[in-house]
Amino acid sequence: MDSKPNNGTDKVDIPILLYLRSYWYIFVISLLGTLGAAFLYLKLVTPVYKVSSTILLEEEHREAHGLNNYFKGMDLLPNDVNLENEIGKLKSYDLVSKALGELQFRVNYFKEGPFNKSELYKKSLFWVSIDTKGPQIINAPIYVVKNDDSSFSVSLEMEEYSVYFPGKSYSIKNFNQPFKLEKTLKENEEFRSDYLTFKIYNNPYYDTLFSGNIQDDERLYFIIRAENGIVQNYQKKLEIKQTNKDASILELSIAAPAPEKQIDFLNQIIKTYQEDELTQKNEYTVNTIKFIEEQLNNISDSLNQTEDALADYQSENQVVDLNFSASRIFEEIQKLNVEVAQSELVKKYYNSLLEHLKTSNDYQSIISPSSLDINSPELTQQIKELQGLDIKISGMAQIVTDKNLELNVLKSQRDTLKQNLLASVNNLIHVQELTIQEKTARQSSLDKELKKLPQSEKVLTDFQRKYNLNAGLYEYLLNQKAWTGIVMAANSSSCKVLDEPQIIGVSPISPKRNLVFILAILMGLAIPFVGLLLLMLNNKSIMTVEQIKGIHEDLETVVAIPQTNKKSVLEAHAVHSPLGEAFRTLRVQCFRNNEKKPLIIGVSSDSAGVGKTFSSTRLAFVTAKTEKKTLLLEADLRRPTIRMHYPNLKDNRGLSAWLEEKASFEDVVQSSGIEHLDVVTSGETELSPLELFTERNVKRILEDVKSKYDVIILDTPPFDMVEDFAMLSPFVDLGLFIFKFKKSTNDSVQKSLKFVKKYNVDKIVAVLNGVSSAGHPYYGYYSKKGGSRFNPFRLFRRT
Repeated sequence: MDSKPNNGTDKVDIPILLYLRSYWYIFVISLLGTLGAAFLYLKLVTPVYKVSSTILLEEEHREAHGLNNYFKGMDLLPNDVNLENEIGKLKSYDLVSKALGELQFRVNYFKEGPFNKSELYKKSLFWVSIDTKGPQIINAPIYVVKNDDSSFSVSLEMEEYSVYFPGKSYSIKNFNQPFKLEKTLKENEEFRSDYLTFKIYNNPYYDTLFSGNIQDDERLYFIIRAENGIVQNYQKKLEIKQTNKDASILELSIAAPAPEKQIDFLNQIIKTYQEDELTQKNEYTVNTIKFIEEQLNNISDSLNQTEDALADYQSENQVVDLNFSASRIFEEIQKLNVEVAQSELVKKYYNSLLEHLKTSNDYQSIISPSSLDINSPELTQQIKELQGLDIKISGMAQIVTDKNLELNVLKSQRDTLKQNLLASVNNLIHVQELTIQEKTARQSSLDKELKKLPQSEKVLTDFQRKYNLNAGLYEYLLNQKAWTGIVMAANSSSCKVLDEPQIIGVSPISPKRNLVFILAILMGLAIPFVGLLLLMLNNKSIMTVEQIKGIHEDLETVVAIPQTNKKSVLEAHAVHSPLGEAFRTLRVQCFRNNEKKPLIIGVSSDSAGVGKTFSSTRLAFVTAKTEKKTLLLEADLRRPTIRMHYPNLKDNRGLSAWLEEKASFEDVVQSSGIEHLDVVTSGETELSPLELFTERNVKRILEDVKSKYDVIILDTPPFDMVEDFAMLSPFVDLGLFIFKFKKSTNDSVQKSLKFVKKYNVDKIVAVLNGVSSAGHPYYGYYSKKGGSRFNPFRLFRRT
């Protein structure tokens, strides 16, 4: 019989699930622990809700209203919507700061319970007003208790604290020194110190709307926040995304505790955005009107002077009308004068725009060309792009540092766009100068024709031309001013609210209660599973009969003995007992293909305490039940325990006296009280068992009993501890080796098989003792109530 080399790490077919089932109690404990932790987590964590709103950013289609059919320059405001720019505006520091300035979020109210804390937005027992322009201690819980006389006891104690100094610098200074406040304040009484100033008021709506919201075991406190910190926090929390790539609809959402507070914020940010957009539109028109009024003031004086000079000349020279030739020349000159004047006006606009770009970074106040009826689509588009990019840079600059790569890329793009715009304006100025030169040359030609007219008509033509020129420009500018005023009156926000801010879903988005418990269950199963799996992979102990079979290729007979707490050998005969079934199976395996008579079975084990004597006594019992004359010899002279299993046995001289020839077989043999089963106990001796188990002595006593018994069972000491089994092995027909579930190791099994090979035992049977029902499914099935009462061994037993 050859055994495979095995170092304890060979891969064998181990039913992992059966192994894990034997530790079911660890899984239960782990599940209880993780579920308890999940329950505690849900108690401690503050729930987070998602609040969302959708807005539509409409494009300005003034043509649809028919306005552009009557008035030019109505497109001085951008008609299209750049969603990226609008998202940048909505998340910009200035817009968020304006919105929060209307909401008074700098003071936060909380209640602190035994497990967690939660914010009391508008539901607090009291309200607090602070000095927003003075320094304040921030992020420190200031506890408040309302007294029976409607006064408030205020307390604060800190070893170090931070102070926020409002203003453009938004500085925060840390103080590493203690601060203690214990004060009783009446309602509306101001508390003032160097770094803390506030008043406390009763909430007039608490008793009628929120009574019972605060329990007796909950403490109340408020915290003052830094303004810039609140703004930056809301900039990060505010999520804005396009709902559809083909639509100009934006979804604004925010995930945070206190959903009522977030609803107010979204309402305010939308309102502020609408107001800011309208203000910006009106600013375009105001700047345009201002430019037109400057031009009107200049032309008005010249028009008055020309009008007076013309009237005086007509009165003095009695010249009223021009003749036909003069009228024709005058009309052409007049037309050219208007065109030149308009070109001069356009040139002035371009020069003004050029000067603005060179001296100012206020790109939002640039006057659109269309406001002066200047048809320059390319220039208008460049201005829009520059303004949009500037808005995006302004928004990003509030939340990132100057070293941010994306911010610097945008600034570089803005500078490039500005340089392109400057080049375009210079080119347009040059074009206007060429246009003016061309029309001026045409005027000179007409002036030559005019000189041929009589002197009085020439002078009258000159006066009339100047007058009509100024009058035309004046009327043109008045019309442009009126059109711009109409645009200003027609301005409205392009932002329309589609869905009012509301809580999404009926439960918080974090923590998700069901998900937390599912994860707790998974962790409760995974932790012991992984742990036990690692232990199993690193464990050399025997867990299944398959492991024993896998160590020796010729070993096919391995019997599992279930774990039991019963000590009576009678259980081995119970029909429905898993233990009885196991030993009847063992009996069949021992006698299979073995017709020797008597059959001598040597029982040993790899170590003490694995159930060697337990197995030999039960095997003897079930063998005797088949009416085979059975003798059980207690050959373990060092640690005899058979009398624990057969209490009716007497303490006589036993096997040791028989071996020493101090007593005969008839003197030492005892009836077990079970039919067909006799027992010889070990007895007592002063000699070493190795001196007693000589070949002569063993052969002698076996010769005395061979004719009397069918089966002789030798209960020997563990082979790995003493050499007793080695002395008896030449007389053994079958070696029965007992291993203990979870105690014996691969090494001990391998060693036992090498031992068998060394001493030439003809046949061996391995027994895995103490297997739990989880480790052997057959016994778990057979032990179920209501199982079959049919005993197959009654049909196939050998007689």
